[in-house]
Amino acid sequence: MTCAVNYIRVHLGVNMRKFSTIFMKLHTAAFLPVVTALSIGLATLTSTNAARASTIFTNFPASQTYDCCKGYYAVTGSAAAFSFVSPGSYAVTQIDLGLTAPFNPGRASASVSLWTNVSGSLGAYLGDWTVSGIANNAGSSITTISGITGVYLQAGVSYFLQVTSFTDYVAWGQNTTGYKSTRLYNGVRQDVNFAGAFDILGDPATPPLPTPIGPVGLPGLVLALGGLMAWRRRLMASA
Repeated sequence: MTCAVNYIRVHLGVNMRKFSTIFMKLHTAAFLPVVTALSIGLATLTSTNAARASTIFTNFPASQTYDCCKGYYAVTGSAAAFSFVSPGSYAVTQIDLGLTAPFNPGRASASVSLWTNVSGSLGAYLGDWTVSGIANNAGSSITTISGITGVYLQAGVSYFLQVTSFTDYVAWGQNTTGYKSTRLYNGVRQDVNFAGAFDILGDPATPPLPTPIGPVGLPGLVLALGGLMAWRRRLMASA
């Protein structure tokens, strides 16, 4: 800083008292955009937190129940997927499913995965999670996957939620709200008159908050330099 001031003093012939006054004005002008950006960022973060845990999709009734005796029964290694459409842009945080294990309760396990829907087939892989200890839930207990991060859904885009069984007879109970969708069984499309019970929860997706020093500090620096150059031109013109 001392070197910069000495340079200005020697090469520009600036009176230091005048320079100090102008520098403070320019510093204030450069600092105000940073404060404004921080305020906007804080307001955005507050509004985002207030809108957490939105229901992206559900075919559960209000009672969060399903039909335990109708649905999809999977044997080891087989997979079923049902489609849904995201109504907005979200970051997924939780998935709930109506899974039961009528013949091996407590020992059943499966993989749950999300994919894009490309013309009725699995498209891009988005993420997968293992669930274990699936009980014979009798249509009332829900299998929940929480703490999901890094998975984003886009508004108006169709997706598949898929369940792949690791053990015999993991049942994906049918929803009781009448929701129907395309089903994939081991990748083969089947149009059926029911769908497994599930919901998808998440936060409204927003762009990451920018670092104030980068995008805001640089314009502030340009503003300060521009002001200094304009002042120097006026000083030379009046000499």
